Amino acid sequence: MTTRRGFLKAAGVTVAAISLPAFGIDGKNQPAKPNIVFIFIDDMGYGDIGPFGSTLNKTPHLDRMAKEGVTFTDFYVSSTPCTPSRSALMTGCYADRVGMDGRVLWPGDKRGLNPKEITIPKILKSKGYATGCFGKWHLGDQREFMPLSQGFDEYTGIPYSNDMWPFYRRVKCPPLPFVKAHKVVAHIPDGKNQALLCDVVTDAAVDFIKRHKDERFFAYVPHSYVHKPHFTLKDRQDKAGGELFRAQVEEVDASVGRIMNTLPNCRWQVIRWFSLLRTMAVPVPARWGHFAEAKGGPSTKVTCAFQPWPGGRGRSRRDVLPARSAR
Repeated sequence: MTTRRGFLKAAGVTVAAISLPAFGIDGKNQPAKPNIVFIFIDDMGYGDIGPFGSTLNKTPHLDRMAKEGVTFTDFYVSSTPCTPSRSALMTGCYADRVGMDGRVLWPGDKRGLNPKEITIPKILKSKGYATGCFGKWHLGDQREFMPLSQGFDEYTGIPYSNDMWPFYRRVKCPPLPFVKAHKVVAHIPDGKNQALLCDVVTDAAVDFIKRHKDERFFAYVPHSYVHKPHFTLKDRQDKAGGELFRAQVEEVDASVGRIMNTLPNCRWQVIRWFSLLRTMAVPVPARWGHFAEAKGGPSTKVTCAFQPWPGGRGRSRRDVLPARSAR
């Protein structure tokens, strides 16, 4: 009997011969191997952006992305905390099945995503894709668990949540590292420097796309925003009427715009995904937060995603790996 893992291995081998029915894409009309950009936002609710009704936060680039593509209004992740949610995205499996259950990983944790797992970047890399991860990883900060051990060619970002630093009151944490590849190149000592994270991660993602514009590529951009603590530059907060959270949401939107503006120069068509967490059990419109179920029980929460082709039918972030493998 064919197992899920066996199917994914087979799907990776036959990637060029299979269409993408999970998203209603007609293989006759679309490129066999499109480029992929997946932007993942931490702790933002669907009620925080224009496509889902926000009139406070100005998100013109996300509005455009939604208008040009598909808006998923019934879309789930397998768990509420950061680590298990990301492991499900990368592997297509429930977190418990790959040892990444409902607990978040901490700095120096001996646990992490097993590098033997099949992941999206591994499958795409085997098909000739350049793969890059830019932002918050949070699947283990030991070398064997980091992005370059999981199928990514490049990595720039922080290895875990931005609140896991010396100012965290409940748990003693080391200085927050900023990593390139496997090397810590800097530490983030204060809010002024943390306010630069969105820009630096976007710079790295845009540079990666430009360098690989004539190749097949997968750019995974898991921002640390809008996870607490919240920091932004003063001019951006002033532009947002003094509202710190609004400034961060709009900064994320500007990041999306910068990435989108880079894509027309690419040789191959690009699938663009924007996925955000909705985790607070509050009335609609749902806003930011985490560690609380939003809908359906302890293993689900509502999220949303966009991509540029009509007819999408994806229901869960776990579906992303098998859907991409089927390409």
